[in-house]
Amino acid sequence: MFALLCKRWNINILEREVAVTIHDIAKAVGKSYSTVSRALADHPRISEKTKNKVVAAAKELKYYPSFNAKALRRGKTNTIGMVIPDIINPFYTEYLRVAEQVCLQKNYQLLVMEYSLDSNRQRDCLKKILENGCDGAIVFIQEPVIIDDLVEEFCDRNIPVVNGLGGVGDWNRIVINFAKGIETAID
Repeated sequence: MFALLCKRWNINILEREVAVTIHDIAKAVGKSYSTVSRALADHPRISEKTKNKVVAAAKELKYYPSFNAKALRRGKTNTIGMVIPDIINPFYTEYLRVAEQVCLQKNYQLLVMEYSLDSNRQRDCLKKILENGCDGAIVFIQEPVIIDDLVEEFCDRNIPVVNGLGGVGDWNRIVINFAKGIETAID
């Protein structure tokens, strides 16, 4: 079906290794990239006829906005990293459940990583949060072994971090109201 739609809209599927982009829609409807972008954003300067044509093409080509492109353009990922020691431990799954609920309410996604009580993996998880450009982090660091440089990196990048198990460096600590602490970290 996708191949037929690409053929109809004159998009060479053999050249495509990624999802449909705004550029593909622009080519299909004979409009500029910026016009398509504005049409999809329901900009008032774009006519209803053009908006309808663009939206129809986007729907037919099964276009989904690129999360990465939006994040790059805005300089914000709307992602909160969460590092837990053991994902099957009910103690942590409750925090995970609450964090996910709050993230969804605030239009954030939650990137969850488990380090299985391995201090090397714990460090790798913290690095992944930095690499993914997360806007904040909720961590449960049990052994603050060899992470001083990472704590400093989080502070230098002004990434808010809440540690659920104790004070590490300049990171805040959740003490009583866990749900409110997570919500505050996201805000």
